[in-house]
Amino acid sequence: NYWPIRDHEIIHFPGAAPDPFLQCLLGPFSLSFYYRADVAAVARKQYEMAIRGWPALAYTADFVRRYEEADHPCVNRKIRLAVISGVLTHGHSNSESFGGVLSRLDRNIFEVTYVLLAEKGADIASFTRTHPSDKVYIWGKEAGDVHNGAWTLRWAKEIESWEMDIIFYFELSMSTYARRLGMARLAPVQANSIGHPITS
Repeated sequence: NYWPIRDHEIIHFPGAAPDPFLQCLLGPFSLSFYYRADVAAVARKQYEMAIRGWPALAYTADFVRRYEEADHPCVNRKIRLAVISGVLTHGHSNSESFGGVLSRLDRNIFEVTYVLLAEKGADIASFTRTHPSDKVYIWGKEAGDVHNGAWTLRWAKEIESWEMDIIFYFELSMSTYARRLGMARLAPVQANSIGHPITS
């Protein structure tokens, strides 16, 4: 049961935010103040609300669908890992927490790609440049993305083309971009970390 949000109508509401997703949905970040809140249940409900309004956010990559439908032997190549975050930035506590671990991953086993979803102006964490073989992307919103609540599907299609084995999100509650992108199934294994200041 979908009731798609008509982005082109919402933008004309008095005082409407330029991003209809932000106009219609609050993020779970403020739940950190409610110590007894069932964050997982609230996050699930928010996801269900979001995909009713923007069904395109519930996108599943074709190769993920094929992976789930077939037997698959172990790979005889490097494991493709994408680290995607809105806070993959210099000095951020999440970058400080994971930088050492990610830098020390054996590049004979892992092929690593970093993606900073740049909502605010900040430098990408320096550890992302430790290994010359790692790929680094910094993505931001473009003019054509304004007034479209599901614009992150543009990025989802790009990530799909990489056919990642694992996607690791630092957080899904701190970045409105990451939260939307994380609603799509873009790898057979997707993991979310602790976020800040609560578990995502």
